[in-house]
Amino acid sequence: MLTKFRLMFLSAIILLILILSIFFYQPRWLLKIIVKVAPGVYYFSETTDKIVAVTIDDGPNTITTPKILETLSKNDTKATFFIISERLDKNEEIVENIINNGHEIGNHLVKDEKSIFLSKEEFEDKFLTADKSLNQFLLYESSKVT
Repeated sequence: MLTKFRLMFLSAIILLILILSIFFYQPRWLLKIIVKVAPGVYYFSETTDKIVAVTIDDGPNTITTPKILETLSKNDTKATFFIISERLDKNEEIVENIINNGHEIGNHLVKDEKSIFLSKEEFEDKFLTADKSLNQFLLYESSKVT
């Protein structure tokens, strides 16, 4: 027979697995609730098409990004590269290759940090700072697009 401690421990493990499953698998029903709570945030698009969005995080990287670009090109696949703006120095050519090959770039702030722990003001400041750095690669300034 399970002791009270073992039962509580087992319950905690099951709850943890459930929470992690929801976090990693992001069930559509949960996202629909989140959209109602935060309508200004874009989470997903309803579609019947069988499509995959390829995203590359934490770039550019002098070693891996060119290899990823080569693989994407061989497979006629486009992706969105989320760029950390402090990594732009001496990597401008890589970002130009990303854009010239028809890929999109996204703003991953100034450095790789957990944005959930930033205040609204800190997040906005870091986002706009990175935005200014990324605008040099765009045909238009993203902060002026409404």
